[in-house]
Amino acid sequence: MPTRTFHEGTRNPGEIRSLPNIASEYAECPPIAVSGQNPSLRRRGRLTRADSGKALTNIKEILPPKDQTPGMAIPTTLSAASRVIDELGRDHKNVTRLLSLMDKQLAALSRNEKPDFQVMADIMSYMTHYPDMFHHPREELVFTRLEKRSADAARLIKELRYEHQLLSESGGDLYDSIKQAINDQLVERELLATKAHGYAAMLLDHMRKEDAGIFPLAQVLLAPEEWAAINREMDIPSDPLFEGKVEKGFLALQEFLTSHR
Repeated sequence: MPTRTFHEGTRNPGEIRSLPNIASEYAECPPIAVSGQNPSLRRRGRLTRADSGKALTNIKEILPPKDQTPGMAIPTTLSAASRVIDELGRDHKNVTRLLSLMDKQLAALSRNEKPDFQVMADIMSYMTHYPDMFHHPREELVFTRLEKRSADAARLIKELRYEHQLLSESGGDLYDSIKQAINDQLVERELLATKAHGYAAMLLDHMRKEDAGIFPLAQVLLAPEEWAAINREMDIPSDPLFEGKVEKGFLALQEFLTSHR
């Protein structure tokens, strides 16, 4: 197989930073800025340069500390809310695990080594299919009820929905770049790392706001009968990688995850 080629016109390999550092810096600025770094997203006609001026609303009474780990701050009780919140939080923990695995591949890239592009592609295949098909519909069951109870929550939910669109766009673009590398097409090393770090930083910050902001608020404001209705409506297909029988397309990724605990 021919050697995959990268442009070497980068600054310093050490400048391709780890996800935690990127995520910390990202919390200081609106996620929309990531799309501004990627002209291909604007060319699709969905996002424009004007979007970069849309700063996130600062809802201090809702947002958690910046160092919050996704999926870890959700209070759970033996109630109808518990199952819903636990499942959403478990999804976020699984995603965080995949981002950590992606970070290890990016670390190899920063050392001028060849990462496992197939693992990266499998991760992004999951990231670009599972959330919109399964995870976000579950969140919407909570969002649609909570936004009627709190104006602050409604503003943040609007932003979270917008971020869902951005994550779908940037995730698809990153997935395309990784597939180009697999097919031995010329890929700029630093650009690929920038796309990956930008996507991961946005996603980590997004989950932080849901886990330690929206979900605990929902537990306080939504009535027991609303949680019972949400539980009844959560009959959504299981996770194709982390629940039940793993889909064929994710078997290799599952084996990789098992061997890299």
